Amino acid sequence: MSFDLSQSRILVVDDVESHLDILVTTLGNDYDVLVATNGDEALEIARTDCPDLILLDIVMPGMDGYEVCHRLKQDERTADIPVVFITVMTETNHEQRGLNLGAVDYIRKPFSPAIVRARVRNHLHMRKAFKELERQNLQLVEAAAFREQVEQITRHDLKNPLTAVIGIPRLLLERGGLTPDQVRLLTSLEETGQQMFRQISFSLDLFRMESGLYEPYEETVDVLDVARRGARDQFALCARRECRIEFQIDGQPIPQGSGGFLMKADETLLYSLFGNLLKNACEACPPDSTITLSISPENRTVVVTNQGEVPVAIRDRFFEKGVSSAKRGGHGLGTYSARLITELHGGRIEADFTVPGATSVTCRFP
Repeated sequence: MSFDLSQSRILVVDDVESHLDILVTTLGNDYDVLVATNGDEALEIARTDCPDLILLDIVMPGMDGYEVCHRLKQDERTADIPVVFITVMTETNHEQRGLNLGAVDYIRKPFSPAIVRARVRNHLHMRKAFKELERQNLQLVEAAAFREQVEQITRHDLKNPLTAVIGIPRLLLERGGLTPDQVRLLTSLEETGQQMFRQISFSLDLFRMESGLYEPYEETVDVLDVARRGARDQFALCARRECRIEFQIDGQPIPQGSGGFLMKADETLLYSLFGNLLKNACEACPPDSTITLSISPENRTVVVTNQGEVPVAIRDRFFEKGVSSAKRGGHGLGTYSARLITELHGGRIEADFTVPGATSVTCRFP
């Protein structure tokens, strides 16, 4: 998920003019930069101009940075503004104190302009992401029938842990000096956080599709490319289930460098469509079996086939909400959401149970 950060507003607080000049020069070409030279001025600007991020020096005459941060977090008008301390202090207890007060990061002077720009960009991106999530939540909270489910998946307690899951690994990776195993583990943690965010966002999109309120953002995409990316999220599940995913074009192995077919689609939803179908196939197939995803450019179809049978009792209701084959943890939303997404794009979805020991799901696009 990408956001336009060019309109972001950053407040820089430092009593040394030369330090302010460096930060304004570092960030001024990309953002709207406000400056304050003392704590009282910083608090006033924060309350009236609502910056998206505050870079705050600690050592200042009168009110120091710790006290400024404390007052910001105590004021509901400024409590959610991310604060990054920039200081010459190097002791661990100073950094711990700042983080305990609610700061999201700690940059030591002298700093690299490139590092400051990267940290600022990451924190602004996270703030925009959660603002968007809050906006979506507000829309759904207004729908009483969906209120309970929304509160379960988007309650306030989820925000802080998810911020850490997404943000801290990226900050540590940028600092460098890590072993290959540490890089692998941190990258995996960051990807998990992003996947959680996508799942939360998709649950909100699902409600809007049900209500007829969803407005797809359509762009030209390669269906095979999106399907491959949807499959990557299932590789760990495939490993546990001892199965594999094979891609085909018209039933034949795909030549190197080949693509599928192009269509106007909401890429995020299409990604979820293939991810859900492949996840269901992985969970349903027996060990040591192959799941195929076959693209037909001429017929504009995508067919997912696995060597598992759907119980006869639910075949007629296979794409209905809440219908599940009693698998552990199943909620009956995978094929239901696949139907909504396919129909939103003007297509239709159908299942074939005629081959003994196999299930095929076909998405036909216009």
